Amino acid sequence: MRIKSYTRAVFSCIFCLIWLWPLVVNASSDATPLLTVVASEMSHSANSQVTLDRTALLALPQASMESKVPWHDESARFEGPLISSLMKHLDIRGDTLVVTGLDGYSTRISLVEAFETEAMLALRCNDKPIDVREFGPLILLYPQGHGLSSQQLLFRTVWQVAHITVE
Repeated sequence: MRIKSYTRAVFSCIFCLIWLWPLVVNASSDATPLLTVVASEMSHSANSQVTLDRTALLALPQASMESKVPWHDESARFEGPLISSLMKHLDIRGDTLVVTGLDGYSTRISLVEAFETEAMLALRCNDKPIDVREFGPLILLYPQGHGLSSQQLLFRTVWQVAHITVE
């Protein structure tokens, strides 16, 4: 009886791995959609929704910042487009951003604050793409300062960013 249960469990695991393998392989592709931006006022597009992949995000002007985050023992160097670059590129107007991660966590920030504080969508950490195990592929980060406490910075940080709604 135990052998049948064990065998069934092994076959179930193998089946799951075979089924999930394409998702794992495709997740590292530059053409895999990473971010969906929804806005009611997007002047260059007839659609109110745009999906961007890694290649499109890397084509935007890139910024970098050193930041101490709880999941790294030491300060790390993050790189990616600023929210301001993304919004200007998409020619989006609005007042508030709702940034949501894969786990459903979201934060609301004013567009003015995102521009003034130079909030970033980090794509790389210490010169490497950020994978899902490291809270990527996109992380909304703020640089130190700008009158925000470390607790405020942490609460505004969204990892595994997948969706931005502009209101």
